[in-house]
Amino acid sequence: TRNIEELGGLLRTMPLTAAAFIACALTIIGFPPTAGFYGKLMIIMGTLEGDKSLFALLAILGGVVTLVYMLRLFSAIFLGKERQPDVKEGTRIMLATVIAFAVLSLIIGFLAQPLLDVVQALVAQMIG
Repeated sequence: TRNIEELGGLLRTMPLTAAAFIACALTIIGFPPTAGFYGKLMIIMGTLEGDKSLFALLAILGGVVTLVYMLRLFSAIFLGKERQPDVKEGTRIMLATVIAFAVLSLIIGFLAQPLLDVVQALVAQMIG
């Protein structure tokens, strides 16, 4: 089903998918040390440096709203009463794809500083 209201309790039958969902959700909300954190941090810092504190506040508020939505989504799908007992993890390729994105998000988050150093060097060369 694609109806979220018909799902629930899938944590027991789909633990790998649930773990990958959590990792990807943390990236979406910008939780450190995921890759999404550095993107949101740079946006907030850029707006503050440009004296646009309202936009920084809106970016933070967007992160909080996204956190609430992701928690609500996780709860509806993976927690609560099991409504689809026959559901199992996806195919190997589906699982591999989701897990790869979750792992990449964490790896990029941990390696962000070297990547940012390269970007800053390139920008400095472009600007002169």
